[in-house]
Amino acid sequence: MMVEERMMMERCRNDLRIITVNKVHNT
Repeated sequence: MMVEERMMMERCRNDLRIITVNKVHNT
């Protein structure tokens, strides 16, 4: 359970970073 939660958090963080990077590139 804990491991899955951590993996989800990591993925969310990566997605956020990718989104911000894409925004910067789009601007």
